[in-house]
Amino acid sequence: MRAAAILAVVAGHGSTLLSGPFKTFHDFFLFDGVSVFFVLSGFLIGGILIRDVESRGESVATLRHFWVRRWYRTLPNYFLILALLALVYHLWPHPPGWPLTKGELVRFGTFTENFRRPMPTNFFREAWSLSVEEWFYIGLPISVLLLSRFAFGLRKAVPVIAVTALIAATAFRAWRFHAHPPQTVHDWDGVYYKEVIMRFDSLMYGVIGAYFARYFPSRWSAVRVPALILGAGLWAFHRYLPHAPLGVYTAVIGFSVMSLATALTLPFFSQLKASDNAIVSTVTWISLISYSMYLVNYSLVLNGVIPALKLTGVAAYAVLWIATIAISSAIFVGFERPTTRLRDRKKRAPSIEIEAEKISA
Repeated sequence: MRAAAILAVVAGHGSTLLSGPFKTFHDFFLFDGVSVFFVLSGFLIGGILIRDVESRGESVATLRHFWVRRWYRTLPNYFLILALLALVYHLWPHPPGWPLTKGELVRFGTFTENFRRPMPTNFFREAWSLSVEEWFYIGLPISVLLLSRFAFGLRKAVPVIAVTALIAATAFRAWRFHAHPPQTVHDWDGVYYKEVIMRFDSLMYGVIGAYFARYFPSRWSAVRVPALILGAGLWAFHRYLPHAPLGVYTAVIGFSVMSLATALTLPFFSQLKASDNAIVSTVTWISLISYSMYLVNYSLVLNGVIPALKLTGVAAYAVLWIATIAISSAIFVGFERPTTRLRDRKKRAPSIEIEAEKISA
């Protein structure tokens, strides 16, 4: 699922390089890979947090342990690419619409560039989803630890928080649509699609999945096929049935449908077994380098390497894939994996957490 999501993201960005019948055929198979990433993150990170609290207790030490491990996993790569793009921005001519002020750079460094407003510039636009993820890493564990310690206990706290956040974000989108409906696709993309506060609910569908997988494993296993069929049906409804581009479905409901459709496939895919072969190894490698691929494919390759080479059309599309995979593989081997191993060397985790980290790595 992670590999499929990143392939969809890169293909979606590469679609701008194509034209004619090939573009029509290519775009027919595209889907919203970022929404899949959000649900997967909620499922994996929610599961890790539940196990952390169960094994370590509801304490500040548990919170610190969770954050250290998450930020070792996400921040080094992010700041590496942010620094590289800022350097390139100042050394080479940049496309129109890429103004970068010091204040904006600070907001990128603190993941506040799109917290409650549209992305400020075209610089590092893919960072919007990482802000959603990082605020999720902050908000969910604090809420779970406080509510589980002082109110309901862990088993009740997780679904209460997830459902409350899910309903609140959806209701906020509905209020925003009523008060300030999007006038253009640019408005929809900048506000409804990319603001942190608008998309928080997508991750909560994954958290709810992690809760059921942990506490109701027999039911989780029993529903895997019917849930997959229902999820595929919802996905097809969302993807292929025509919806008004600036209507209530696209601005409010569609995010929930896509997230629910993805969550319903989790019982099946989380229990799927595959033998070791070339296809599985390739998919596994793509999933491992997916974070680096996400960080480099758009700003660095599509808006940097390809214009520098003055490529267009299919040639540019091929270079997008080749350069993205090559650069991401180099970053993963030379930087991302070593920093993750440094995290593991600093303090060995209990075996149950090591297994959980293998899943989310």
